[in-house]
Amino acid sequence: MNNLLILILTITLLLIIRIIFLKLNKDTNKIEGFENPVSTDKIAFCFLTIDNINKIDIWEDFFRGNEDKYSLYIHPKNPEKVDKKYKSNIIGNLIETKWGEISLVRATLNLFKAAFADPDNKLCVLVSDSCIPLNNFDYIYNELMINKEGDNIISLRNDTPQGYKFRHNALKMKDPNFIQFINFKKSSQWCAINRKSIEFLLTYDYTDLFSLMFAPDEHYFINIFDKFNIPYNIMNITYDNWVEPSEDRKKYKPFPKTYTDIKDTDIIKARQTGAIFFRKVVKESKVDTNYLFANNIGSPNIKIMTK
Repeated sequence: MNNLLILILTITLLLIIRIIFLKLNKDTNKIEGFENPVSTDKIAFCFLTIDNINKIDIWEDFFRGNEDKYSLYIHPKNPEKVDKKYKSNIIGNLIETKWGEISLVRATLNLFKAAFADPDNKLCVLVSDSCIPLNNFDYIYNELMINKEGDNIISLRNDTPQGYKFRHNALKMKDPNFIQFINFKKSSQWCAINRKSIEFLLTYDYTDLFSLMFAPDEHYFINIFDKFNIPYNIMNITYDNWVEPSEDRKKYKPFPKTYTDIKDTDIIKARQTGAIFFRKVVKESKVDTNYLFANNIGSPNIKIMTK
């Protein structure tokens, strides 16, 4: 009887130890309920620029020490003006781009194609030369790769549909049945697209259908995703201020606001929208990077599955 009791107690103890071990092992491989990405998984930062990235000093501080977690690709309008240090980041297939035309979508796809060549790039983030990060690298990497699980992110624009009726008419001229107006959506061109979706976008090119409309970069990706049932999250990638005009309206367009002096309150306001990047920032903008990277006030966890 004593031997049987000892055996039962021993088995029970071993089971308890195993349960504790599995629990600890599970916890160490998860953050906020999601599995950590593989150590080689990288974010490809894809920049559409005129020439240089405006606040490259901020981006260098942001990237420093995280070389194994990111890649950098640039599609400049004027490649000859890009600093020598970043010439190697310019993609090979450059095209002439014009504001409001399909060339911006095609340039974006060329950025994605260059990033897709590296199998470690699991997510491509499209930003402009006037963007800066709103938090440090670890925060943004975790937000995109862990909290959002490397999902597609689109910034939906809730404009009055009648405001872009003419754009849809231009699409109908190419294919009247491709997307019905009731389903036609508008988004920001700044987005985050995962590797699986990029493979689809590179395999199936529908840019010609959108080539007659104004600002197709605000319609292409979100409508292609809806058309072919590709899931995405709705979230602000960039903070753009369309309420307050630029202070120097002789030098800059009034909207969205161009910032020459970014205060801590501006950073807080931008973070409260859920955005992870701030635009529009010019080269001479004054930014407190100590506050920008040291005070990681969490953005609201805006995650709305639309598919």
